[in-house]
Amino acid sequence: MSTDSTPAGQLSAVIRPEPDLLVWLVASVFVVILLVAAPSVPLVMEVPQFLVVPLAEWVSAAMAWFTDSFRWVFRAITWLMSWPLAWVRGALEWLPWPVAVLLCALIGLLAGGRRLAVFSALALLYTVVIGYWDKTAATLALAGVAVPISILAGLFIGILGHRVNMARRIIEPLLDLMQTIPTFAYLVPILVLFGVGPVVGMTASAIYAMPPMVRNVMLGLDRVPVEIVESAEMSGSTERQLLWWVKLPAALPTLLLGVNQTIMAGFSMVVIAA
Repeated sequence: MSTDSTPAGQLSAVIRPEPDLLVWLVASVFVVILLVAAPSVPLVMEVPQFLVVPLAEWVSAAMAWFTDSFRWVFRAITWLMSWPLAWVRGALEWLPWPVAVLLCALIGLLAGGRRLAVFSALALLYTVVIGYWDKTAATLALAGVAVPISILAGLFIGILGHRVNMARRIIEPLLDLMQTIPTFAYLVPILVLFGVGPVVGMTASAIYAMPPMVRNVMLGLDRVPVEIVESAEMSGSTERQLLWWVKLPAALPTLLLGVNQTIMAGFSMVVIAA
């Protein structure tokens, strides 16, 4: 008979603490010792200077070098993106306000029926009668340029994450980081790179609104039924045909959900960036 089957062996097995419990006991004792020694040992309360990593200075120096070296690139992007922004805003300001209200009602009618049409017309009419049509046109122009950029960029990044596993491992943590950063944190580096102007708000809105589209594209493509994919492959579809003619149409409901979330995120950021 083995030693473990004896009463003494069974008693020792019961008394012997589990490894996790032992770790917690050691950690608790260590914390108590530190709390007791804290008033008399300065090292416990204050971090020694030789252990402090000057990360802020390194990031500031790298950012200054990057800004000085590539300022001309971002200024060129600013000049280029200011054209469509000016066109959209000029078109909205050129439209008579009754035409704008009517177009808004027609879009609401096509999208959701009579109730949405009436609500859309009244909402836009409200901004007109209180004298905020010019500012509303500026906000719509920012969203009208930023949101399509977010949708297109999110679509291609989501396709890349769906097709390349290594890219997906990089994209998903970046999306988590982008969706946890405060909204105002987007504006400071973009302001330094692109300068002061409406392009800053548009760029920040486009970047901020992109993660929902990327996630929904990857999710929608991943959830395409295997039977549909196998049928397309048996029919002789190429990789490009399989993606654009089979997977994307099958994932359209999820993609539209991503478009909806991107539009809402874009409008929320546009208001802050304005």
